Amino acid sequence: MLARAPHFAEYILYGVYADRVLGLDKARLFATEETLCLSRWTEGFDNADEETAFVAAIEPHHIACLVQSTIAMPIPARRALFERAGAFAAQQDAGVTPES
Repeated sequence: MLARAPHFAEYILYGVYADRVLGLDKARLFATEETLCLSRWTEGFDNADEETAFVAAIEPHHIACLVQSTIAMPIPARRALFERAGAFAAQQDAGVTPES
């Protein structure tokens, strides 16, 4: 059953629909090899160094970052991580060498 697949997300289903059924032009989308979102899908963060590495992996072309909701991580820790990610990206945007 598709819904029980551990590595399935609804955005993949929409992407296949947009690409194969609707057509990318009609969906007003385009294909690219470059991901626009830094994502963590399956493994949690075992320590602060892994969180720092995640933040440091943000590149200027990323417009978002994601930590999958099924990863066990307290809400305050998620908020803190996203605040760090936002500050890091803001430094990149300002042309400052960011500190992760």
